[in-house]
Amino acid sequence: MKISAPSKDLLKAANSVSRSVPTKTTNPILSCVHIQARNGRLTLSGTDGELAAISSMPAEVIAEGEALIQMRTMADLLRTYSEESTVEISCDESSVVRFATPSSDVKIQGRSVSEYPLPELAALTSSVALDAEMLSRMIRETVFAASKLEGSSQSPSAMTGELVEIDSGMLRIVALNGFLMAIRQEALAIDSEMKCVVPARALSELVRLLSQEEGEVHIEIGRSRFIASFGDTQLQSSLLSGEFINYSSIIPKDANTIIKASVPELLESLERASLMSDEKSVSVAYFKASGTVLQIRSENSDGSVSDELSVQLGGEEIEIAFNSKFLIEILKAVPDERIVMEFSNPQSPGLIKPVGSENYLYLIMPVRL
Repeated sequence: MKISAPSKDLLKAANSVSRSVPTKTTNPILSCVHIQARNGRLTLSGTDGELAAISSMPAEVIAEGEALIQMRTMADLLRTYSEESTVEISCDESSVVRFATPSSDVKIQGRSVSEYPLPELAALTSSVALDAEMLSRMIRETVFAASKLEGSSQSPSAMTGELVEIDSGMLRIVALNGFLMAIRQEALAIDSEMKCVVPARALSELVRLLSQEEGEVHIEIGRSRFIASFGDTQLQSSLLSGEFINYSSIIPKDANTIIKASVPELLESLERASLMSDEKSVSVAYFKASGTVLQIRSENSDGSVSDELSVQLGGEEIEIAFNSKFLIEILKAVPDERIVMEFSNPQSPGLIKPVGSENYLYLIMPVRL
């Protein structure tokens, strides 16, 4: 194998696959990046066995072939070249990979490409093209609610992922754990149907990769695989098995108390309240809504915080408490300046959504008083 390409393009391709390559693994071959030169293009592939990324770029292919080298070594080396450099990469029969410029010659012992588990494409069952910016925004506004618990090593819980479903012209993304639920939806002008549970890590990586992309991202689903293709990059992930919770059944239908409040003011108060925590306990924000005032109080053995906010209160007065951290995560995801909070009683989940929008819905469990 022998190719020549600009160093900045090589580094961009390497950065696109680097997050899918583990730095610590019991299988050393997975810490490598697979390099393939064919038909005037250079393709880099990386995987940890569950998540895989593939990035392709134009290159001067002098001799077609393949190579396998440590991902971190290649990325670190490419960062040492100036953006104006052109790098020639070659691999001999002994798997020695050479990086050469007019003023530099680096040789690194690679590995046999036959050892590498290249990502395999599954038989596709559905596909759809989505606006990249819209999808990225919807993931960012929900992924924080996915469970951080991995479950058993043999069967990660579906709650560690996000439900992605398209039905009746509506795209919904849902994430939940034992304390939070986040739902985002957007209307689509398509008739496609899709339903799968994608690991939160894979969707977070998709957001990172889409940050420099415009246009559409093509989503394809196989029996056990999620595939997102955009530009010269493709991200693949195993789907999570198991049933996702029937989220619609846990959304409260009635509200006895409705509070409309300013997001910046509420967020500012909660960030103060969150200071009342330590390594052994979480910060609990106690709410008391009465008249046009929402009192927010938090305390621990070292001190206390007490704020009063001007709000619009409808229905019954209420005293209720929440984990400050969870409320802050919700408020940072809401794009609007005002929210409405709905409660049925102090022991039941509360609903939070932007005023006048049905495309965002957040549920939070209260802390027992």
